[in-house]
Amino acid sequence: PEWSIAGPDSGLKSEPGSRQLSASPSSASLLTNTSNCNNKPKILLMGLSKAGKTSIRNVIFHKMSANETQFLEPTHKIDKIDISNKSFLDFQLWDFPGKLDISHLRDKEDTSTIEKIFVEARILIFVIDPVEEKHSIAIDRLHGTILEAYKVNPKIKFEVFIHKSDSINEDQKIDNIREMTHRINRKLMVAGLQDRILISFRTTSIYDHSIFEAMSIVCQQLLENVLPPFENILNAFVSSNKMEKHSYSTYILRYSLRQIAARLTCQPMNFAVTCWI
Repeated sequence: PEWSIAGPDSGLKSEPGSRQLSASPSSASLLTNTSNCNNKPKILLMGLSKAGKTSIRNVIFHKMSANETQFLEPTHKIDKIDISNKSFLDFQLWDFPGKLDISHLRDKEDTSTIEKIFVEARILIFVIDPVEEKHSIAIDRLHGTILEAYKVNPKIKFEVFIHKSDSINEDQKIDNIREMTHRINRKLMVAGLQDRILISFRTTSIYDHSIFEAMSIVCQQLLENVLPPFENILNAFVSSNKMEKHSYSTYILRYSLRQIAARLTCQPMNFAVTCWI
């Protein structure tokens, strides 16, 4: 099945309840008065300006080429988009402008807006550009956002995409993950939350498969009731083809978006088996 994307950039008719929301202070009431009326799981896409959030969204869900993203305008409003593949995956993606700092809403005692953002969210993806000198600011923004999200919704899951990894080498990728993990965990320790909040860090780029794999892993978390049958299919496929379980990596993918619906990996991985759906 093809994906249906409802939103201001898609050219498709938006579903009821979908709208584009301004991130300026005057828009707080708009956000508060807008409900997730279709009760879909919600994924939040956050980060500083120019981190690559909207590029990620357009490459994965709008089939835009990576080179075309260079001409995208900065995001000035919260884009609330319904995404569906008309089968088992159906959710809302909220793309936030980099200028929107959640902690500033707390300073203004705008708790109703904060609650509206996080109360029904399943996953928060925070995108960081490690090449930018201001990634220290991004760590502080991430920390403040995590604290506000956890207060409203302790069940929300946190994913950090260390993005634009195509511009750094493998050693730098490892160093970036180690440094950022250490810094954010240290901040959580000060807040007494290091044992309560789990954050996953992933290096990504729109110029290779990494962003598709990372987003696939995120989407898998919305399919807790669906994944076991897929994993059974993979096991049956491997068994029927008499493969050795120590030497393969098997995937079920949606070809049009290169989305991995389920995967079965064993190490060492000498070759990969792919099942297209």
